[in-house]
Amino acid sequence: MDFTFLRKTRFFLLFLLMVIFFSAINVKANWEKDLFSYLQSLEGERLENNYLLAFYTGIGKCSDNFLTKNLYIKDQQTFAPIFNLWIEYGFKRYDNTLKLKNYYLQNGERVFFGNSSSHFKPDNWEFNGQTIDSWKFGLSTTKGIGIRLFENYAIEFQNQNSLVWNRIDFEYFFKKNIIDPVIQRFDEKYRFGSDYSAAIIIPVTSNFSLDVQYQRNLIFPEWKFSKWFGSYILENGARHCFDYFDQDLFDAIGSDYYLYKFLYQAAVSFLFTELKRGQTFTPFNSSESLLMQYINIRFTFVKQNN
Repeated sequence: MDFTFLRKTRFFLLFLLMVIFFSAINVKANWEKDLFSYLQSLEGERLENNYLLAFYTGIGKCSDNFLTKNLYIKDQQTFAPIFNLWIEYGFKRYDNTLKLKNYYLQNGERVFFGNSSSHFKPDNWEFNGQTIDSWKFGLSTTKGIGIRLFENYAIEFQNQNSLVWNRIDFEYFFKKNIIDPVIQRFDEKYRFGSDYSAAIIIPVTSNFSLDVQYQRNLIFPEWKFSKWFGSYILENGARHCFDYFDQDLFDAIGSDYYLYKFLYQAAVSFLFTELKRGQTFTPFNSSESLLMQYINIRFTFVKQNN
């Protein structure tokens, strides 16, 4: 990937957000009244929390972009696959208040904790590459949309954005006494990062679902609060820039607006993970992030408050 090109997009992103924001303002006829109505709608929204417990397992891969490859023998110039076990607890809310044809909205918050290791595999599975053992925990928010296929059956699509703390042990360095100053910025240290995932949620019973999830974990090599906060505000502004105009866009487009909005937010989240791979605090000048990607199977139990 051409990270130089990605870095040059920061000014374009800022310009694009300004165009979106000011264009949206121009469609408002009476902004004082609409703002008051919007705040009232937030105050009046009281969706019920449903408790949630989920277990993950899956397989992942760590990017080798931080390895100084000439320090290692050929079959150790990349990382072995990672197998994971994670647990997640939180809340899920269903929003059926809007008339959205066969759609409904859902959102929630979660905490999670887990271990990813090259050793969570049968003994007879052999892989080349350096082994990893890592722990992570974090906080996340979810947004999704359900599509009713039948009267009492729906499939959900979900985006999840997280703040994550990671601790990674690159085991090969201890065994071989290798000094790699670049990768040792992460080795056996606690590092902050962000996480994005997209999932398809397939109900099995009224309380239990089997989910297929694609997940990206970005681990930051450094911590600069002002740059991180600016990048965080920019990303969230891009994701939520249409929230204030939901009712107007719903009236103009119809029920499909919320499906388009979900796809737009997923695309923005994925785009920012791509940008932050090459520049941790996009659009501000910063180092590359370490990327781990996973395909997970998630078993989720939701206690419905009927």
